[in-house]
Amino acid sequence: MQSEAAQHRNFRADLFCTADQFREILTDEEPMPFLLDETFARYDETRIRNTLQWIGTQGRQMILFTCHKREMEYLDAMGIAYHKIELEGQ
Repeated sequence: MQSEAAQHRNFRADLFCTADQFREILTDEEPMPFLLDETFARYDETRIRNTLQWIGTQGRQMILFTCHKREMEYLDAMGIAYHKIELEGQ
């Protein structure tokens, strides 16, 4: 039996592969963006950094929803460009 973290990683890997397959089926235009909502909530620092680095090499847009600042700090440290949109609290 896999740990919960391993199950989450496998699920996300499947999603990334599926997104590429849909792009190939539906269009031959630019790649679909990655839409991630609290994707890294259960990831440790090494896994987050490795995943962000990999996504940064894919040449596609990533839209990341999170309440954490660590992802932004890791992107800054790795020199991966991003645009931040911060929503005001309610």
